[in-house]
Amino acid sequence: QHLKEMGEQADAMIASKAVELGLVKDADSAFTKSAVAMCSGSLELVADIEEPLRALMAYPLEETLASDGAKGFVEDNIKEVVDAVVAAYDSGELQAAIAEDGGFKKWIKALGKAQARKGKRLFMPVRIALTGRMQGPNVGEQL
Repeated sequence: QHLKEMGEQADAMIASKAVELGLVKDADSAFTKSAVAMCSGSLELVADIEEPLRALMAYPLEETLASDGAKGFVEDNIKEVVDAVVAAYDSGELQAAIAEDGGFKKWIKALGKAQARKGKRLFMPVRIALTGRMQGPNVGEQL
């Protein structure tokens, strides 16, 4: 039976495998459930969880910033946006936004207005700051 057809049973098996591999401590934690949900769509076998879960938990910021794809964002003063993200985290504003339903979108909109940025000029620096990557699952869902 294919994992996608197994639903919650597959998620429980994948979470148990993640614990067995030492990637997470608790198969029933909210973090593990969210991580499995983000990764499970690309899996064919339970054992396939290791690579996508390690990638999800990695923070390859230096590699990303050194890449050709990030060059334009670095030149467009990515530091300005990163500083604002860090300040929002330090003040607790970012955590409060994440906890509120729809709060992350509101926070992004307010950040865009404060930084006079929109579109990729806003979203990509935020994605890079929070995930260390230029692509991947929805940032709000990851958080």
